[in-house]
Amino acid sequence: MWYEAAARYIEEKKSEDNSLLLLLTSQSSRLDKMKSLLGLLEKKGVVAPLLCTYDVSDDVPVDVLAKTDVLITTKSFRSLQYWDYASDYGVKAVYAGDGDIFW
Repeated sequence: MWYEAAARYIEEKKSEDNSLLLLLTSQSSRLDKMKSLLGLLEKKGVVAPLLCTYDVSDDVPVDVLAKTDVLITTKSFRSLQYWDYASDYGVKAVYAGDGDIFW
């Protein structure tokens, strides 16, 4: 689910939109999906939007949220914690399964 949301972000956004997607993933994330996202970014070239990933098996530095526009989460307890942090920074937090998650 996270992959589809991130791919949609890459497709819909451009660098000129000045947005950054923070994608929290786990060690169980498949390497081939991450490589595929990299390919989508490379294909888009200089107009590719900003995308940042963090492995949630480690603590994510909460201050990175200060520079984040969209936080896509799952419904795990850990994701809900970051959802709460995101609200403190005015970050748009969305569930990856929602339909229209980008404005």
